[in-house]
Amino acid sequence: MVLENAVYPYELADQALGKSWERAGPVGVDIDPFSFIGRVSLYKALIDATNVNGLFGERNITNPLWGLPYQLQWQKDSGRLSERDIPRKHGAEGEQSDRIDPNSPWSYGNFSLCVIPYMGAILADLVPDAHILPAKEDSIFAHSYGVDSASRIVPTRLIPAVEDWRAYFALVSKMQPGDDDEPLRLMLWKAHKTSLDAVTEALAEVDQLLYSTTERKFLAGWCRMVDLLAASAWRTDHDAIIKGGIDVLPDRPLQADDVTNDYSAFHDDAKSNVKAVLELADMPERNMHITLWFWRRMMRTRGARDRAEEILHILLSKDSSGMEKLKLLRLLL
Repeated sequence: MVLENAVYPYELADQALGKSWERAGPVGVDIDPFSFIGRVSLYKALIDATNVNGLFGERNITNPLWGLPYQLQWQKDSGRLSERDIPRKHGAEGEQSDRIDPNSPWSYGNFSLCVIPYMGAILADLVPDAHILPAKEDSIFAHSYGVDSASRIVPTRLIPAVEDWRAYFALVSKMQPGDDDEPLRLMLWKAHKTSLDAVTEALAEVDQLLYSTTERKFLAGWCRMVDLLAASAWRTDHDAIIKGGIDVLPDRPLQADDVTNDYSAFHDDAKSNVKAVLELADMPERNMHITLWFWRRMMRTRGARDRAEEILHILLSKDSSGMEKLKLLRLLL
């Protein structure tokens, strides 16, 4: 897949994101952050701009930003960006629309991981400044908008995220091909976490009725999962995303009866992921702090971080043996 002299991974063409990628044109002087394809265009611009001197390979395969557009595509396909897109029956397709609902909590979460990073890239002189349009309707969430960086309205809680993304893109600009990418991944996850911390604060202050209580709990657990991924500098390059599977998440918003039915409507990989994320959401705050302390201690060495996916699977899987989990204790020493 080639566009404007930029070359992308071969596997992209076989994914749903590949079709969106082809439709997404260059970012214009006006950015509509409530257009799905508009957000894909922002990601495309960021992925193109960050492959400085082939930093992430000829086809941009090792760019750690790939996880974000794939996440956006899943949110779109599963009906999490607009109620119009929600499958009304299991296996049925909803009415697809390019519009993103500014009242969707998933939309706000992605805003913090799409528009906010783009604003950081503007400040890092990586992409041109642009007019970010406001939502066309009222929203329960405070979004950033404005003609340019000098006059842009940025909600107070999102300012630290803009700065962390600016720092990330500034670091990208300084790196050379062949450099160790772990410091970059750690910086990316720091910015990612700052963005979602702001989202978590916002969600606690609003009455959000678009989705079920179970789905809102799933989003809360999703935000908590970022704490674990950030500590391990989790890989989000294109190969890692494809290898990890892009169909391991629930293909529609959760409903109350999903709990009653033990998530039987989802395939096994999605079922186990849903359970793990909801368990994180239900974990008392004190227990979460303890869990994070142990996890961060386990992830303090490069060797452990390189095995993070394997280790997290053992910890979260009920199928893991006691002996497997016991072996992990040495990581705490």
